[in-house]
Amino acid sequence: MPEIILEFPPDHLRKLKEHPLVRAHARGRTATRDVAVTYFDTPDTSLRRRGVLFSVERTGQRFEQTVVFDGITAYRGPTATDAPAISAIDDIEIRNRATPIGPAGLRPLFHRAGKISRKLLVLDGDVPGAVEFETGTVSTDTHSEPYGLVRIANDGDTAAPSAELARNLVDSVPIRLSRSSIEDLGFALATNTTPTSVKGSKRPLQREASVEESMAFMVRSCLEHLIANEACTLQTEDPEGIHQMRVAMRRMRSALRLYRDMLPPHQYEHFVGELRWITGEMGPTRDLDVFLAEIATPVAANFSNDDAGFSALDRIGRIAQDEARSASRQAISSPRYARFILDLTSWLERRGWREQSLSETSAQLFGPVIDLSDAVLDKRYRRVRKRGRTFEQLAPAERHQLRIDIKKLRYALDFFGSLYRAKDVEPFAKHLSRLQDALGYANDVEVAQHIVDFLTGRSSEGDETGMRRVGGLVIGWHTHAMTLFEREIGDDLDTFLVCRKFWTKPARAQNVGTP
Repeated sequence: MPEIILEFPPDHLRKLKEHPLVRAHARGRTATRDVAVTYFDTPDTSLRRRGVLFSVERTGQRFEQTVVFDGITAYRGPTATDAPAISAIDDIEIRNRATPIGPAGLRPLFHRAGKISRKLLVLDGDVPGAVEFETGTVSTDTHSEPYGLVRIANDGDTAAPSAELARNLVDSVPIRLSRSSIEDLGFALATNTTPTSVKGSKRPLQREASVEESMAFMVRSCLEHLIANEACTLQTEDPEGIHQMRVAMRRMRSALRLYRDMLPPHQYEHFVGELRWITGEMGPTRDLDVFLAEIATPVAANFSNDDAGFSALDRIGRIAQDEARSASRQAISSPRYARFILDLTSWLERRGWREQSLSETSAQLFGPVIDLSDAVLDKRYRRVRKRGRTFEQLAPAERHQLRIDIKKLRYALDFFGSLYRAKDVEPFAKHLSRLQDALGYANDVEVAQHIVDFLTGRSSEGDETGMRRVGGLVIGWHTHAMTLFEREIGDDLDTFLVCRKFWTKPARAQNVGTP
Protein backbone atom coordinates (compact mmCIF):
# COMPACT_ATOMS: atom_id res chain seq x y z
CA MET A 1 0.00 0.00 0.00
CA PRO A 2 1.92 3.11 -1.18
CA GLU A 3 1.92 5.93 1.33
CA ILE A 4 3.15 9.44 2.01
CA ILE A 5 4.46 10.26 5.50
CA LEU A 6 4.36 13.88 6.64
CA GLU A 7 5.45 15.81 9.71
CA PHE A 8 3.37 18.45 11.45
CA PRO A 9 3.49 20.35 14.76
CA PRO A 10 1.42 18.32 17.26
CA ASP A 11 -0.60 21.35 18.31
CA HIS A 12 -2.10 21.46 14.79
CA LEU A 13 -3.68 18.02 15.10
CA ARG A 14 -7.27 19.21 15.44
CA LYS A 15 -6.94 21.64 12.53
CA LEU A 16 -5.50 18.89 10.35
CA LYS A 17 -8.12 16.28 11.28
CA GLU A 18 -10.94 18.76 10.66
CA HIS A 19 -9.51 20.16 7.45
CA PRO A 20 -12.27 20.40 4.78
CA LEU A 21 -10.27 18.30 2.30
CA VAL A 22 -9.70 15.53 4.84
CA ARG A 23 -13.37 15.57 5.79
CA ALA A 24 -14.40 15.51 2.13
CA HIS A 25 -12.34 12.36 1.44
CA ALA A 26 -13.05 10.58 4.74
CA ARG A 27 -15.47 7.68 5.04
CA GLY A 28 -16.77 5.95 8.17
CA ARG A 29 -15.82 6.38 11.80
CA THR A 30 -12.41 7.16 13.25
CA ALA A 31 -10.57 4.32 15.00
CA THR A 32 -8.24 5.46 17.78
CA ARG A 33 -5.63 3.54 19.75
CA ASP A 34 -2.76 4.24 22.10
CA VAL A 35 0.79 3.35 21.15
CA ALA A 36 3.52 2.57 23.68
CA VAL A 37 6.78 1.14 22.35
CA THR A 38 10.20 0.69 23.95
CA TYR A 39 13.24 0.34 21.71
CA PHE A 40 16.21 -1.74 22.87
CA ASP A 41 19.85 -1.84 21.87
CA THR A 42 23.30 -2.02 23.41
CA PRO A 43 24.80 1.19 24.85
CA ASP A 44 26.89 1.60 21.67
CA THR A 45 23.86 0.82 19.40
CA SER A 46 25.56 -2.22 17.91
CA LEU A 47 22.26 -3.67 16.66
CA ARG A 48 21.36 -0.51 14.80
CA ARG A 49 24.78 -0.42 13.16
CA ARG A 50 24.05 -3.97 11.91
CA GLY A 51 20.66 -2.91 10.52
CA VAL A 52 18.64 -4.44 13.37
CA LEU A 53 15.79 -2.72 15.22
CA PHE A 54 14.45 -4.43 18.36
CA SER A 55 11.31 -3.15 20.09
CA VAL A 56 8.59 -4.23 22.51
CA GLU A 57 5.09 -2.75 22.22
CA ARG A 58 2.56 -2.71 25.02
CA THR A 59 -1.16 -2.94 24.28
CA GLY A 60 -3.16 -3.01 27.49
CA GLN A 61 -1.66 -5.87 29.49
CA ARG A 62 -0.20 -7.62 26.46
CA PHE A 63 3.35 -7.31 25.08
CA GLU A 64 4.66 -8.01 21.60
CA GLN A 65 8.28 -7.88 20.47
CA THR A 66 9.34 -7.03 16.93
CA VAL A 67 12.62 -7.51 15.11
CA VAL A 68 13.25 -5.49 11.96
CA PHE A 69 16.14 -6.16 9.57
CA ASP A 70 17.11 -3.30 7.26
CA GLY A 71 13.63 -1.80 7.41
CA ILE A 72 11.75 -5.08 6.88
CA THR A 73 9.93 -6.85 9.71
CA ALA A 74 11.55 -10.26 10.21
CA TYR A 75 9.78 -11.38 13.41
CA ARG A 76 6.82 -10.42 15.56
CA GLY A 77 5.64 -12.41 18.54
CA PRO A 78 4.22 -12.17 22.09
CA THR A 79 6.34 -11.84 25.23
CA ALA A 80 5.41 -12.17 28.89
CA THR A 81 6.79 -8.78 29.99
CA ASP A 82 8.08 -5.51 28.57
CA ALA A 83 11.63 -6.93 28.44
CA PRO A 84 13.15 -8.53 25.31
CA ALA A 85 12.91 -12.31 25.10
CA ILE A 86 15.38 -13.31 22.41
CA SER A 87 15.14 -16.97 23.38
CA ALA A 88 11.46 -16.94 22.38
CA ILE A 89 12.40 -16.41 18.72
CA ASP A 90 12.20 -19.81 16.99
CA ASP A 91 14.09 -18.90 13.83
CA ILE A 92 17.78 -19.45 14.63
CA GLU A 93 19.04 -17.03 11.97
CA ILE A 94 16.81 -14.22 13.24
CA ARG A 95 17.69 -15.02 16.85
CA ASN A 96 21.41 -14.93 16.14
CA ARG A 97 21.26 -11.65 14.27
CA ALA A 98 19.17 -10.05 17.03
CA THR A 99 21.57 -11.20 19.76
CA PRO A 100 24.12 -8.55 20.79
CA ILE A 101 27.77 -9.34 20.10
CA GLY A 102 30.03 -8.93 23.13
CA PRO A 103 29.34 -8.57 26.85
CA ALA A 104 26.95 -5.60 26.60
CA GLY A 105 23.34 -6.68 26.79
CA LEU A 106 20.20 -5.03 25.50
CA ARG A 107 18.81 -2.10 27.44
CA PRO A 108 15.94 0.32 26.80
CA LEU A 109 17.26 3.27 24.82
CA PHE A 110 14.11 5.28 24.23
CA HIS A 111 10.34 5.17 24.47
CA ARG A 112 7.58 6.19 22.12
CA ALA A 113 4.22 7.08 23.64
CA GLY A 114 1.35 8.52 21.67
CA LYS A 115 -2.05 8.11 20.09
CA ILE A 116 -3.00 7.04 16.57
CA SER A 117 -6.28 7.95 14.90
CA ARG A 118 -7.15 6.16 11.65
CA LYS A 119 -9.87 6.93 9.13
CA LEU A 120 -10.71 5.40 5.77
CA LEU A 121 -10.59 7.62 2.68
CA VAL A 122 -11.71 7.67 -0.92
CA LEU A 123 -9.06 9.68 -2.76
CA ASP A 124 -9.11 11.33 -6.19
CA GLY A 125 -9.95 8.82 -8.90
CA ASP A 126 -12.10 6.82 -6.45
CA VAL A 127 -8.98 5.18 -5.05
CA PRO A 128 -9.56 3.61 -1.59
CA GLY A 129 -7.14 4.72 1.09
CA ALA A 130 -6.64 5.62 4.73
CA VAL A 131 -5.15 8.40 6.81
CA GLU A 132 -3.45 7.98 10.19
CA PHE A 133 -2.67 10.83 12.56
CA GLU A 134 -0.11 10.10 15.25
CA THR A 135 0.99 12.50 17.94
CA GLY A 136 3.13 11.71 20.95
CA THR A 137 6.52 11.99 22.56
CA VAL A 138 9.83 10.23 22.06
CA SER A 139 11.79 10.18 25.32
CA THR A 140 14.94 8.93 26.99
CA ASP A 141 15.93 9.13 30.65
CA THR A 142 17.08 12.72 30.13
CA HIS A 143 15.43 14.11 26.99
CA SER A 144 12.05 14.16 25.29
CA GLU A 145 10.77 15.44 21.96
CA PRO A 146 7.15 15.79 20.77
CA TYR A 147 6.24 14.65 17.28
CA GLY A 148 3.32 14.65 14.88
CA LEU A 149 3.00 12.41 11.85
CA VAL A 150 0.30 11.90 9.26
CA ARG A 151 0.39 8.86 6.99
CA ILE A 152 -1.75 8.91 3.86
CA ALA A 153 -1.93 5.52 2.14
CA ASN A 154 -3.93 4.20 -0.80
CA ASP A 155 -4.68 0.97 -2.62
CA GLY A 156 -3.42 2.22 -6.00
CA ASP A 157 -0.21 1.34 -7.80
CA THR A 158 1.65 4.47 -6.66
CA ALA A 159 1.56 7.03 -3.88
CA ALA A 160 0.25 9.68 -6.32
CA PRO A 161 -3.30 9.93 -4.85
CA SER A 162 -1.83 10.30 -1.35
CA ALA A 163 0.65 12.93 -2.51
CA GLU A 164 -2.13 14.90 -4.24
CA LEU A 165 -4.10 15.15 -0.99
CA ALA A 166 -0.96 16.12 0.94
CA ARG A 167 0.03 18.93 -1.45
CA ASN A 168 -3.43 20.48 -1.10
CA LEU A 169 -3.12 20.70 2.70
CA VAL A 170 0.05 22.81 2.79
CA ASP A 171 -1.49 26.26 2.57
CA SER A 172 -3.54 25.92 5.74
CA VAL A 173 -1.57 23.39 7.83
CA PRO A 174 2.23 23.43 8.36
CA ILE A 175 3.01 19.95 7.04
CA ARG A 176 6.03 18.67 5.12
CA LEU A 177 7.45 15.39 3.92
CA SER A 178 8.94 13.52 6.85
CA ARG A 179 12.71 13.94 7.00
CA SER A 180 13.31 11.02 9.36
CA SER A 181 11.51 8.23 11.18
CA ILE A 182 10.47 8.16 14.81
CA GLU A 183 13.25 5.64 15.33
CA ASP A 184 15.80 8.07 13.89
CA LEU A 185 14.58 10.73 16.32
CA GLY A 186 14.78 8.31 19.24
CA PHE A 187 18.32 7.17 18.50
CA ALA A 188 19.43 10.78 18.01
CA LEU A 189 18.08 11.63 21.47
CA ALA A 190 19.54 8.49 23.05
CA THR A 191 23.02 9.05 21.63
CA ASN A 192 22.92 12.85 21.82
CA THR A 193 23.80 13.19 18.14
CA THR A 194 22.94 16.02 15.77
CA PRO A 195 22.00 15.75 12.09
CA THR A 196 24.89 15.62 9.64
CA SER A 197 25.16 16.56 5.99
CA VAL A 198 24.68 13.90 3.33
CA LYS A 199 26.30 13.74 -0.09
CA GLY A 200 24.33 12.68 -3.15
CA SER A 201 24.14 8.97 -3.88
CA LYS A 202 26.04 7.39 -6.77
CA ARG A 203 23.46 4.76 -7.65
CA PRO A 204 23.99 3.53 -11.21
CA LEU A 205 21.54 4.16 -14.02
CA GLN A 206 20.65 1.00 -15.91
CA ARG A 207 21.77 0.94 -19.55
CA GLU A 208 18.44 -0.62 -20.56
CA ALA A 209 16.45 2.28 -19.06
CA SER A 210 14.21 4.47 -21.18
CA VAL A 211 14.62 8.24 -21.30
CA GLU A 212 11.53 8.57 -19.11
CA GLU A 213 12.89 6.16 -16.52
CA SER A 214 16.24 7.91 -16.48
CA MET A 215 14.60 11.30 -15.88
CA ALA A 216 12.49 10.02 -12.98
CA PHE A 217 15.53 8.28 -11.52
CA MET A 218 17.68 11.42 -11.67
CA VAL A 219 15.08 13.83 -10.31
CA ARG A 220 14.10 11.47 -7.49
CA SER A 221 17.75 11.02 -6.53
CA CYS A 222 18.21 14.79 -6.36
CA LEU A 223 15.01 15.16 -4.32
CA GLU A 224 16.20 12.56 -1.80
CA HIS A 225 19.57 14.34 -1.58
CA LEU A 226 17.82 17.66 -0.95
CA ILE A 227 15.50 16.37 1.78
CA ALA A 228 18.32 14.43 3.47
CA ASN A 229 20.13 17.71 4.21
CA GLU A 230 17.19 19.73 5.54
CA ALA A 231 17.67 18.67 9.16
CA CYS A 232 21.38 19.53 9.16
CA THR A 233 20.61 22.96 7.71
CA LEU A 234 17.76 23.70 10.11
CA GLN A 235 19.27 22.33 13.32
CA THR A 236 23.03 22.90 13.09
CA GLU A 237 25.54 25.55 12.08
CA ASP A 238 27.38 23.14 9.79
CA PRO A 239 27.77 25.01 6.46
CA GLU A 240 27.90 21.73 4.58
CA GLY A 241 24.13 21.25 5.03
CA ILE A 242 23.26 24.28 2.91
CA HIS A 243 26.06 23.48 0.50
CA GLN A 244 24.67 19.99 -0.14
CA MET A 245 21.12 21.34 -0.51
CA ARG A 246 22.35 23.78 -3.16
CA VAL A 247 24.27 21.00 -4.91
CA ALA A 248 21.10 18.88 -4.95
CA MET A 249 19.07 21.73 -6.44
CA ARG A 250 21.67 22.62 -9.06
CA ARG A 251 21.86 18.97 -10.08
CA MET A 252 18.06 18.80 -10.25
CA ARG A 253 17.90 21.89 -12.47
CA SER A 254 20.56 20.38 -14.68
CA ALA A 255 18.63 17.09 -14.85
CA LEU A 256 15.38 18.83 -15.80
CA ARG A 257 17.23 20.91 -18.39
CA LEU A 258 18.34 17.71 -20.14
CA TYR A 259 14.69 16.81 -20.80
CA ARG A 260 13.22 20.30 -21.21
CA ASP A 261 11.95 19.86 -24.77
CA MET A 262 10.19 16.62 -23.87
CA LEU A 263 8.28 18.09 -20.91
CA PRO A 264 5.09 20.15 -20.80
CA PRO A 265 6.41 23.74 -20.77
CA HIS A 266 4.34 24.89 -17.79
CA GLN A 267 5.62 21.99 -15.69
CA TYR A 268 9.23 22.68 -16.56
CA GLU A 269 8.93 26.39 -15.87
CA HIS A 270 7.16 25.79 -12.56
CA PHE A 271 9.78 23.42 -11.13
CA VAL A 272 12.79 25.31 -12.46
CA GLY A 273 11.30 28.57 -11.21
CA GLU A 274 10.87 27.16 -7.71
CA LEU A 275 14.40 25.77 -7.77
CA ARG A 276 15.74 29.18 -8.75
CA TRP A 277 13.81 30.75 -5.89
CA ILE A 278 15.01 28.43 -3.11
CA THR A 279 18.57 28.33 -4.48
CA GLY A 280 18.56 32.12 -4.43
CA GLU A 281 17.30 32.16 -0.85
CA MET A 282 20.29 30.04 0.18
CA GLY A 283 22.85 31.81 -2.00
CA PRO A 284 23.91 34.59 0.42
CA THR A 285 24.46 32.06 3.21
CA ARG A 286 26.70 29.89 1.07
CA ASP A 287 28.62 32.88 -0.30
CA LEU A 288 29.31 34.18 3.22
CA ASP A 289 30.26 30.71 4.47
CA VAL A 290 32.86 30.39 1.71
CA PHE A 291 34.11 33.95 2.10
CA LEU A 292 34.66 33.74 5.86
CA ALA A 293 36.14 30.24 5.97
CA GLU A 294 38.05 29.95 2.70
CA ILE A 295 38.75 33.47 1.44
CA ALA A 296 39.23 35.86 4.39
CA THR A 297 40.59 33.55 7.11
CA PRO A 298 43.72 32.30 5.23
CA VAL A 299 44.71 35.91 4.47
CA ALA A 300 44.06 37.12 8.03
CA ALA A 301 46.43 34.43 9.32
CA ASN A 302 49.26 36.06 7.34
CA PHE A 303 48.61 39.66 8.41
CA SER A 304 48.50 39.60 12.21
CA ASN A 305 49.48 43.30 12.35
CA ASP A 306 46.04 44.19 10.94
CA ASP A 307 44.06 42.45 13.68
CA ALA A 308 41.64 45.36 14.17
CA GLY A 309 40.61 45.49 10.51
CA PHE A 310 40.28 41.72 10.17
CA SER A 311 38.41 41.51 13.48
CA ALA A 312 35.87 44.06 12.24
CA LEU A 313 35.54 42.23 8.90
CA ASP A 314 35.00 38.94 10.71
CA ARG A 315 32.56 40.40 13.28
CA ILE A 316 30.36 42.12 10.72
CA GLY A 317 30.66 39.11 8.42
CA ARG A 318 29.44 36.77 11.18
CA ILE A 319 26.41 38.99 11.83
CA ALA A 320 25.55 38.98 8.12
CA GLN A 321 26.13 35.23 8.01
CA ASP A 322 23.69 34.64 10.89
CA GLU A 323 21.08 36.82 9.22
CA ALA A 324 21.49 35.00 5.92
CA ARG A 325 21.28 31.59 7.59
CA SER A 326 18.10 32.66 9.39
CA ALA A 327 16.57 33.76 6.07
CA SER A 328 17.55 30.43 4.47
CA ARG A 329 15.92 28.50 7.30
CA GLN A 330 12.75 30.57 7.02
CA ALA A 331 12.56 29.73 3.32
CA ILE A 332 13.05 26.01 3.97
CA SER A 333 10.35 26.12 6.66
CA SER A 334 7.88 28.05 4.49
CA PRO A 335 4.66 26.70 2.94
CA ARG A 336 6.07 27.55 -0.49
CA TYR A 337 9.02 25.21 -0.03
CA ALA A 338 6.81 22.43 1.39
CA ARG A 339 4.41 22.86 -1.54
CA PHE A 340 7.31 22.60 -4.00
CA ILE A 341 8.54 19.34 -2.45
CA LEU A 342 5.04 17.84 -2.46
CA ASP A 343 4.36 19.09 -6.01
CA LEU A 344 7.51 17.40 -7.20
CA THR A 345 6.72 14.20 -5.27
CA SER A 346 3.22 14.08 -6.76
CA TRP A 347 4.61 14.74 -10.26
CA LEU A 348 7.07 11.87 -9.95
CA GLU A 349 4.51 9.48 -8.50
CA ARG A 350 1.84 10.12 -11.15
CA ARG A 351 4.36 10.57 -14.00
CA GLY A 352 2.94 14.00 -14.63
CA TRP A 353 5.12 14.61 -17.71
CA ARG A 354 2.75 12.27 -19.58
CA GLU A 355 0.01 14.89 -19.28
CA GLN A 356 0.63 16.22 -22.79
CA SER A 357 -0.17 15.42 -26.38
CA LEU A 358 2.04 12.83 -28.02
CA SER A 359 4.45 14.41 -30.47
CA GLU A 360 7.72 13.54 -32.11
CA THR A 361 9.54 15.37 -29.31
CA SER A 362 7.59 13.93 -26.37
CA ALA A 363 7.85 10.44 -27.88
CA GLN A 364 11.60 10.60 -27.21
CA LEU A 365 10.74 9.93 -23.55
CA PHE A 366 10.13 6.31 -24.47
CA GLY A 367 13.36 5.84 -26.42
CA PRO A 368 16.58 4.35 -25.04
CA VAL A 369 18.52 6.55 -22.63
CA ILE A 370 21.86 5.60 -24.17
CA ASP A 371 20.98 7.54 -27.34
CA LEU A 372 20.19 10.64 -25.29
CA SER A 373 23.30 10.34 -23.16
CA ASP A 374 25.59 10.05 -26.19
CA ALA A 375 24.08 13.17 -27.72
CA VAL A 376 24.10 15.20 -24.48
CA LEU A 377 27.69 14.36 -23.58
CA ASP A 378 28.90 15.13 -27.09
CA LYS A 379 27.04 18.44 -27.26
CA ARG A 380 28.27 19.63 -23.87
CA TYR A 381 31.81 18.47 -24.51
CA ARG A 382 31.95 20.43 -27.76
CA ARG A 383 30.91 23.59 -25.89
CA VAL A 384 33.68 23.14 -23.35
CA ARG A 385 36.14 22.43 -26.14
CA LYS A 386 35.16 25.53 -28.12
CA ARG A 387 35.91 27.91 -25.25
CA GLY A 388 38.63 25.87 -23.59
CA ARG A 389 40.96 25.88 -26.60
CA THR A 390 41.38 29.66 -26.27
CA PHE A 391 41.30 29.96 -22.49
CA GLU A 392 44.11 32.52 -22.24
CA GLN A 393 42.25 34.93 -24.56
CA LEU A 394 38.86 34.65 -22.83
CA ALA A 395 37.33 37.71 -21.20
CA PRO A 396 36.06 37.32 -17.59
CA ALA A 397 32.44 36.84 -18.77
CA GLU A 398 33.57 34.11 -21.19
CA ARG A 399 35.55 32.35 -18.47
CA HIS A 400 32.47 32.44 -16.28
CA GLN A 401 30.51 30.80 -19.09
CA LEU A 402 33.25 28.19 -19.48
CA ARG A 403 32.88 27.39 -15.78
CA ILE A 404 29.13 26.91 -16.28
CA ASP A 405 29.72 24.73 -19.36
CA ILE A 406 32.15 22.56 -17.39
CA LYS A 407 29.68 22.26 -14.52
CA LYS A 408 26.91 21.18 -16.91
CA LEU A 409 29.20 18.59 -18.48
CA ARG A 410 30.19 17.35 -15.02
CA TYR A 411 26.54 16.92 -13.98
CA ALA A 412 25.74 15.12 -17.23
CA LEU A 413 28.69 12.82 -16.58
CA ASP A 414 27.45 12.18 -13.03
CA PHE A 415 24.03 11.27 -14.39
CA PHE A 416 25.07 9.15 -17.36
CA GLY A 417 28.55 7.89 -16.44
CA SER A 418 27.33 4.51 -15.17
CA LEU A 419 26.09 3.69 -18.69
CA TYR A 420 29.70 3.36 -19.87
CA ARG A 421 32.78 1.42 -18.83
CA ALA A 422 34.27 2.82 -15.62
CA LYS A 423 37.85 2.61 -16.90
CA ASP A 424 36.89 4.89 -19.81
CA VAL A 425 34.92 7.37 -17.69
CA GLU A 426 37.30 7.78 -14.73
CA PRO A 427 40.17 9.70 -16.45
CA PHE A 428 37.66 12.01 -18.12
CA ALA A 429 35.84 12.63 -14.80
CA LYS A 430 39.09 13.20 -12.88
CA HIS A 431 40.30 15.99 -15.16
CA LEU A 432 36.83 17.52 -15.36
CA SER A 433 36.61 17.66 -11.57
CA ARG A 434 39.98 19.44 -11.33
CA LEU A 435 38.83 22.04 -13.83
CA GLN A 436 35.53 22.61 -12.05
CA ASP A 437 37.32 23.15 -8.72
CA ALA A 438 39.85 25.56 -10.23
CA LEU A 439 37.29 27.69 -12.03
CA GLY A 440 35.02 27.54 -8.99
CA TYR A 441 37.79 29.16 -6.96
CA ALA A 442 38.00 31.93 -9.53
CA ASN A 443 34.28 32.52 -9.15
CA ASP A 444 34.61 32.59 -5.34
CA VAL A 445 37.23 35.33 -5.65
CA GLU A 446 34.93 37.37 -7.88
CA VAL A 447 32.03 36.98 -5.43
CA ALA A 448 34.37 37.98 -2.59
CA GLN A 449 34.76 41.48 -4.04
CA HIS A 450 30.99 42.01 -3.79
CA ILE A 451 30.95 40.66 -0.24
CA VAL A 452 33.76 42.99 0.86
CA ASP A 453 31.83 45.96 -0.55
CA PHE A 454 28.61 44.78 1.12
CA LEU A 455 30.21 44.25 4.55
CA THR A 456 32.12 47.52 4.39
CA GLY A 457 28.86 49.30 3.65
CA ARG A 458 27.45 47.90 6.89
CA SER A 459 30.39 49.01 9.02
CA SER A 460 30.55 51.98 11.37
CA GLU A 461 32.76 54.99 10.62
CA GLY A 462 35.36 53.71 13.06
CA ASP A 463 35.62 50.33 11.28
CA GLU A 464 35.21 51.40 7.66
CA THR A 465 38.79 52.48 6.93
CA GLY A 466 40.32 49.36 8.44
CA MET A 467 37.82 47.09 6.66
CA ARG A 468 38.54 48.68 3.30
CA ARG A 469 42.25 48.14 3.86
CA VAL A 470 41.97 44.46 4.85
CA GLY A 471 39.31 43.89 2.19
CA GLY A 472 41.82 45.08 -0.37
CA LEU A 473 44.42 42.72 1.07
CA VAL A 474 42.00 39.78 0.82
CA ILE A 475 41.04 40.46 -2.78
CA GLY A 476 44.62 41.28 -3.80
CA TRP A 477 45.96 38.10 -2.20
CA HIS A 478 43.53 35.84 -4.03
CA THR A 479 43.71 37.76 -7.32
CA HIS A 480 47.48 37.25 -7.29
CA ALA A 481 46.98 33.56 -6.49
CA MET A 482 44.58 33.25 -9.43
CA THR A 483 47.11 34.88 -11.77
CA LEU A 484 49.64 32.23 -10.82
CA PHE A 485 46.94 29.59 -11.09
CA GLU A 486 45.86 30.46 -14.63
CA ARG A 487 48.74 28.65 -16.31
CA GLU A 488 47.82 25.50 -14.39
CA ILE A 489 44.18 25.84 -15.50
CA GLY A 490 45.31 26.19 -19.10
CA ASP A 491 47.49 23.06 -18.79
CA ASP A 492 44.61 21.15 -17.20
CA LEU A 493 42.33 22.17 -20.06
CA ASP A 494 44.88 21.01 -22.63
CA THR A 495 45.13 17.64 -20.86
CA PHE A 496 41.38 17.30 -20.57
CA LEU A 497 40.73 18.11 -24.22
CA VAL A 498 42.95 15.26 -25.42
CA CYS A 499 41.20 12.69 -23.23
CA ARG A 500 39.61 9.96 -25.29
CA LYS A 501 35.85 10.39 -25.65
CA PHE A 502 34.01 7.31 -24.43
CA TRP A 503 30.55 7.91 -25.93
CA THR A 504 29.81 6.48 -29.33
CA LYS A 505 27.51 8.86 -31.20
CA PRO A 506 27.77 12.58 -31.95
CA ALA A 507 25.05 15.04 -31.01
CA ARG A 508 22.20 14.90 -33.48
CA ALA A 509 20.09 17.60 -35.00
CA GLN A 510 17.24 17.07 -32.52
CA ASN A 511 17.14 18.94 -29.24
CA VAL A 512 18.91 17.35 -26.30
CA GLY A 513 18.11 19.91 -23.67
CA THR A 514 18.90 23.57 -23.49
CA PRO A 515 22.24 25.39 -23.09
